Amino acid sequence: MGKKLLIDKSKRNLLIFSDFMKYEEPTIYKILLENNKIDEDTAEKLDISQKIKQNLPAWLNFSSEEWIPDKNNPILTTDVSGNKHCKLCNQPIKFQYKVKNKRNKMEILIGGNCVNNFKQLDSMIKIIKTEKEYIRYNKLLKYNSDIYDILMTDSKLLQKTEIILPKGYYDSFDKRQKQVKRLLMDYIRRGKSPKKKEIDKLLSLYRYERSNLKHFVKQNNQNTDYVTRKIANEIENNQNDDYKGIINEVMENNGKLSAVISMKIKVVGHLNRIKPLISNQLPKEITLEQTSFGMFILSIKKFNDNYIFKVDSPFLLEFFYRKKLRKFDDVFLENLRKFDIFGVRTKEKLLILSESFVTSDNLFRLKEIDYRKIVYRYDDDLTVTEFNEVLNKVASVLEKYTIFEKKWDKNLYIYRNTTLEEKGKELLFSQLDRTKQKIIDSYDKKLEIKELYDWILQAIE
Repeated sequence: MGKKLLIDKSKRNLLIFSDFMKYEEPTIYKILLENNKIDEDTAEKLDISQKIKQNLPAWLNFSSEEWIPDKNNPILTTDVSGNKHCKLCNQPIKFQYKVKNKRNKMEILIGGNCVNNFKQLDSMIKIIKTEKEYIRYNKLLKYNSDIYDILMTDSKLLQKTEIILPKGYYDSFDKRQKQVKRLLMDYIRRGKSPKKKEIDKLLSLYRYERSNLKHFVKQNNQNTDYVTRKIANEIENNQNDDYKGIINEVMENNGKLSAVISMKIKVVGHLNRIKPLISNQLPKEITLEQTSFGMFILSIKKFNDNYIFKVDSPFLLEFFYRKKLRKFDDVFLENLRKFDIFGVRTKEKLLILSESFVTSDNLFRLKEIDYRKIVYRYDDDLTVTEFNEVLNKVASVLEKYTIFEKKWDKNLYIYRNTTLEEKGKELLFSQLDRTKQKIIDSYDKKLEIKELYDWILQAIE
């Protein structure tokens, strides 16, 4: 059984007839010239297998984009003997599609099997299927060159505009486009000749609608109030269930984003577009570091250090649109649970911050616990392996807590680290004296040293 082809003859010819590979991938281009086809063995031998797998779709895409169909004479028919062959795959063909390379000016004739290599011909294949249709199509082209764009280039114009259009523009152009295409296709398919006045009027109205649409897009494609096509595609790929609802709301809102719609969009493209506007509203000690899907990552500079948090984008956007972010300290303190600690380093820094406020009261200091004493209390006759196993269990309990001792007090004060981390968050914007007392009062347990040992031993049983 033969090895699998990675680049067949048709694709190989497309790549070598185009300029992209010649100038951007000269080494691969030389290999293609020397080999009619590239199979797995050849690719492995030449050490290009991985490069082909990773790059072939891009090579084909860039190469095919160099070619355009001949507007005036896109299809030629062969004689009955069918003795013409496709320049790419060399198969006999009846219909020849003529394409020209925009960069090197080469012209080639290709067959229907290779047309899929050329995205520009997709619409043409759907419109022209027989020789009679081809003749009528060419008569229309001679009458008015705009007809090519109406049938081919503009066929998906509404789905490709740089921004999402207001519903009025969309509906108006869609209606006019359908009218003129129906008239043209009635002639191409059935030979139903349109009257000159009728076709001239429709073409004039169509051009007017298209001009209005393009002018609107040009005026607003940099305006952040509008949704770009790129962002719309991102929404479709990542928020597919919400896509239709969001786009319909945008169109109904005259093409503009409302606060409500904006809060529903979670994709990075949208969040990055609106990020500078949010930053302008934030105090100088707050920095929007980055975005991810449905999330903003922000840095708070306090006490000569940076603390990183993540927050859901709809939540932050709500306060942005309400113009509340200038008083960020109030927003933060009233919604502490909405700001999640981002990263181990920030957890450690918040824990240390809380500890420092507890020990700033001269009565408190951190208490170091001798783990070995607890293990001996558990059992003083353990093998080395058993001892280490128990030691690890003790450590796994105590690593979740911070323990303080207090002057003139025989009790130890045991705090959960998660509690201290949360109190550390509060310290960033709160009244320090009041929060300091709240931290001191937030201990989880108050135990004497022997009670502490017993509590830990109970926890590891």
